[in-house]
Amino acid sequence: AGVAIAKENTSRLEVEAARLREQATAAEAKIKSAEARAAEANERAARAGEGTAKALVEVAIAKENTSRLEIDAANLRERAARAEKELVEVQGQIQPRRLTLEQQTRLLRIFEGIPKGAIVVDTVLGDGEAVLFGGQIRDILKVSGWGDVHLTRSMYTGNPIGLSILYGGKPTIALPLADAFASVGIKAKLSRVPQAPEDAVKILIGMKPYP
Repeated sequence: AGVAIAKENTSRLEVEAARLREQATAAEAKIKSAEARAAEANERAARAGEGTAKALVEVAIAKENTSRLEIDAANLRERAARAEKELVEVQGQIQPRRLTLEQQTRLLRIFEGIPKGAIVVDTVLGDGEAVLFGGQIRDILKVSGWGDVHLTRSMYTGNPIGLSILYGGKPTIALPLADAFASVGIKAKLSRVPQAPEDAVKILIGMKPYP
């Protein structure tokens, strides 16, 4: 449902931003035309010496129109900028989770210094986006010295959301892992599983969270 809503919002914002940009462009064209008329009115007033009442009125009206159009254009540009900013934010919501090169490098460096133990990266069965994201994390763990890290798929009741770290016993490994993810902007929920082995850790990649 979250993906569908985000895609619908994306389409709406694309249309809105395009419409506002078009209106702003039209308003800017009107400003140029109004400025030209104001210049002509000024020229006529200058030719009239002290200036006739009619010429002075024309100058005042032209300047007023130009000012009003400038305000309208500024408002349209501001609304277009807000729509485009919102569009970028919504587009980010429907993009699949992927670690950037910078995030991978930082996690690799931190993972190397964390005490090693048995670890599994588990994903929600049927969620291809979570599998690809989990595969990235599994690969970084392996390269950083965690040995044979398995990427598994499991069924869950209620479908978990986001990234969780499940552990048995004390969070000797789980807590540093959560801190590592937090350092690259990924929130990790810690959950102790009493029946799990003392040193067992599972990184659970749930469905992508949507606002």
